[in-house]
Amino acid sequence: MTQFKCIQVEKIDDVSVVKIIDERVMDPTRIELLGKELLSLSDGESTPVVVINFSSVTFFSSAAINKLIVLERRVKARGGKLMLTDLGSEIKDLLGFTHLDSLFRIHNDQATAMKELAGQN
Repeated sequence: MTQFKCIQVEKIDDVSVVKIIDERVMDPTRIELLGKELLSLSDGESTPVVVINFSSVTFFSSAAINKLIVLERRVKARGGKLMLTDLGSEIKDLLGFTHLDSLFRIHNDQATAMKELAGQN
């Protein structure tokens, strides 16, 4: 099993449920590592399904959001799905101001995202 430094991953059925470890995602070195770890989730998966739970994150820099955009494109290109859950108000507002809330599937909580995925199988 892969060891990660920036994320915790739990596999539930065919879904990779990700929790970001850092409360404030702003250090450039950690953001670069976070991006690599997130992208690795789609390696070897024919149709990757990833749910990222932001419940412990209070700040997420624009550089880190760029890593999510890259992941979204890769997952979508492989016919998979990426969902974001449990966003704090600051992160939700940032995605709204930048109109990225229309790019990502956002759910209030992880349970709702998992229910939607279960209904699609």
